Amino acid sequence: MINQYMQKIDKLLKQVTQDEAETMTKAAENIATALQAGGVLHLFGSGHSHILAEELYYRAGGLVPVNPILHEPLMLHQSAVKSSELERKRIMPKNLWLTKIFDLKT
Repeated sequence: MINQYMQKIDKLLKQVTQDEAETMTKAAENIATALQAGGVLHLFGSGHSHILAEELYYRAGGLVPVNPILHEPLMLHQSAVKSSELERKRIMPKNLWLTKIFDLKT
């Protein structure tokens, strides 16, 4: 069973590489250009996907200009149900952007 699982994962990774290589390269180039110009990489995720923002933030030897947008009501440790409800609200992204990036109150 583990071999089937690994084969399936390998197949999916190859498919993503084939289908998305151009898009991923362009995204990496855009990030590099922004960082070279003094920009900051803002990372966000809700639910389990917030872990990516945490993974890139404040790591020994890691990329310094990273701003994780960690909004606790959208993280699972407070309430998985509430997190799911909030991430579906259209106003949530705008409010997060204003409060977490620009430190403004909505």
